[in-house]
Amino acid sequence: MKKIVLIALLWGLYAPIYAQCSAIIDLNTWVQEGPPASGNWAVNLMGTQLTQSINGWPTFFVSPQDFINVRITGTIRVNTTGDDDFVGFVFGWQPMGNTGPNYTVNGMLFDWKQGNQTWNSNLGLQGKILSNIDGYTSTLNTAGATASTFWGHVNQPPQFNVIAQNTGNGTGWQDNTTYAFSLTYLSNRTVIKIDADTIFDISGCFSPGRFGFYNYSQSQVIYSNFAYELIPDFTMATANVCLTDSAHFQFVVDSCANLNQNNFPISNWLWDFGDGSSSNLVNPTHLYASPGIYPVKLVTRDSIGCTDSVTKFITIDSVPPPPVLASNSPLCDGDSLSLTGMLVPNTTVSWTGPNGFSSSLQNPVINPVSPASAGTYACTLFYGVCPGLPDSLAVIVHPLPPGLAPTSNSPICTDSTLLLTAAPVTGGSYSWTGPNGFASNLQNPSLNNVTTAQAGNYVVFATANGCIGPVDSTTVTVNPTPIASIAGDTTLCIGDVTMLLASGGNTYLWSNSQTSATISLSPLVNTTYSVVATDADGCPSLPRSVTLLVSPLPTPMLGPDTSACDSFLLDAGPGYLNYLWSTGATTQTVAISATGLVWVEVMSTDSCLGRDSVNITINVPSPVSLGPDLAKCAWDSITLNTNPSGFSNYVWNTAATTSTITVGGPGIYAVTVTNGNGCLS
Repeated sequence: MKKIVLIALLWGLYAPIYAQCSAIIDLNTWVQEGPPASGNWAVNLMGTQLTQSINGWPTFFVSPQDFINVRITGTIRVNTTGDDDFVGFVFGWQPMGNTGPNYTVNGMLFDWKQGNQTWNSNLGLQGKILSNIDGYTSTLNTAGATASTFWGHVNQPPQFNVIAQNTGNGTGWQDNTTYAFSLTYLSNRTVIKIDADTIFDISGCFSPGRFGFYNYSQSQVIYSNFAYELIPDFTMATANVCLTDSAHFQFVVDSCANLNQNNFPISNWLWDFGDGSSSNLVNPTHLYASPGIYPVKLVTRDSIGCTDSVTKFITIDSVPPPPVLASNSPLCDGDSLSLTGMLVPNTTVSWTGPNGFSSSLQNPVINPVSPASAGTYACTLFYGVCPGLPDSLAVIVHPLPPGLAPTSNSPICTDSTLLLTAAPVTGGSYSWTGPNGFASNLQNPSLNNVTTAQAGNYVVFATANGCIGPVDSTTVTVNPTPIASIAGDTTLCIGDVTMLLASGGNTYLWSNSQTSATISLSPLVNTTYSVVATDADGCPSLPRSVTLLVSPLPTPMLGPDTSACDSFLLDAGPGYLNYLWSTGATTQTVAISATGLVWVEVMSTDSCLGRDSVNITINVPSPVSLGPDLAKCAWDSITLNTNPSGFSNYVWNTAATTSTITVGGPGIYAVTVTNGNGCLS
């Protein structure tokens, strides 16, 4: 099957270089193919003219030779006004004979109809149609076999396919008019012209085959002036070839099917490569030994004996040496990569590298780079199209360290420790800066005894492999520490109760674990109490302390309970600031003359009060009486009796110790008695 591509119909762009060589074909050597009764072909004028005279089924009159890379020309004339059907020609045609009953059609069909006509439910269009027939099998002589294909041109892929058409009003042939046609048939292109107007220009892959004329339901058609000429043009894979590469010359497109010297209509090729070497291959290759410009000449000869030639020039370029390369690697993500190459004069350069990089600059710059830009960069020098040996260098692009997401234990209080933290970076170093001149290279630095001057923004970044990561920051709040105060009496006496009042905070904690602002205390000895005040931000104050001075109570000593005969002197002791007796006395001593409880309260110099008491019993003796003074006679004696009686002891001034005595002389007689409490009377 032929591969066909329709391209722009601009034959004027095709300009091969070739030497003219034409040959007149003797049509007597041609044969009719298809059902014999379908056509009546007659060769006239010594083999130079052909007439088909009947109105019949599709009929073909074809050459015995295959053609490719040729231009075939001739004329077509419908020499009647009696019909309006198909004339044309076939090419690339494979023989199918004339014995039937079935015929397998292979080749290209160009047909041309004068006017629109519907037959057997199929519309034959006015104009020109080019079809590719590939293995279509038919009897070719019934309506069922030809109406839809050869008449209606209905595609029946892959056997029958219309590949181009030029139809519509004004495109049909005219009666009694001679038309000059031209078919340029190459292995990769087909161009059909009518009267120098390009009708079809098709690119594709075409095989050698026979040429023939075609009629369908049209009589009195004259084909004449048939001739052909070789087109010995060739192509080169490139007109500039490197000294170490083979030059490739192509007479036919060797990628097309069925193209080889065994079935090719050209009988001889002679290539002269311009350096003393030659070849007779269809599409040869050649390796040149030296640089330079060489003329390449192709001489072709076909089976009929037509010889043509064409000459083109090829440039063989030297191979440059490898370049000397350098770069500013290693780099960081986002840097600019500078590649430099020390080049050779008259050369061009080609850089390639990772991430699809390519450049023709001597010193290209990639800005910015990323880790995807890391890898091997290769540079090749060219003389023309000839590459030298490449050189390469490795470029390292380090990724930037990641963001550190810094944090801290903020908010904090003055005098506490600030803890700064940053995410770990393998192989990285750290740079912290902050308020009050702070700087650190630790990952997680700390600051002791912070003040409010150290509040603010702390900035950190990491460096790894010489690459600086993004700058991150964290804000630190430093709340001032509250100042605790304590109010209250700090001097007291044993047994007294004092109230201490803390201020300066929201909450409090005393050294005795109490948590109220006011605490009640009654220590027995000197005791120090402290309090920590915590404000609304949770900041504790420094401990504030106060010492309670506890003075002992004074201890006046009145002695044990006692008794006295008439009065008793009590002494509270010296050195006290004040005295107060139960009698109301305010002296150090007091005489007690009445029985009862006597107490004294003293105030020490510390203003502490002390008290003592004592029971005093006053045993006043009963009065003793000897009666009135008496007068007696000298010779009389008198008995003196004490009254009352019952004392425990009697002492008379006469030394008597009895309760009564008898006296005889005058005098004063006295008695002292002692009662049971030892009191005298």
